[in-house]
Amino acid sequence: MPHTLRDEFECGHLKELTLRYLRLLERGVEIEFSSSATAPSVSRVLVPRPEQVGDATWNAFDGTTASVREWTRRGIAIPVQEAYDTQAQSGSVDDQGTIRLHMP
Repeated sequence: MPHTLRDEFECGHLKELTLRYLRLLERGVEIEFSSSATAPSVSRVLVPRPEQVGDATWNAFDGTTASVREWTRRGIAIPVQEAYDTQAQSGSVDDQGTIRLHMP
């Protein structure tokens, strides 16, 4: 089972996507990734970052997990995949052609 968010892109839930970068920001983690699916694209999403296990942000995305490893998959990887699947064709595109996604 993948241990980190990078692992999720390499061999886990997000393996159909290619990680371009992860950027730690004060309000969360910005993730940029690409897809070579039917319509090749570059997408970016801001994932809120919990301060600690069990806080409001943690619970908002997946309050059933007790480990960071599980939360990385259920609280980040799965919602990022859902954001891509539901918004990739309709998200707003910036001046560089990057699709801005929003967490579900």
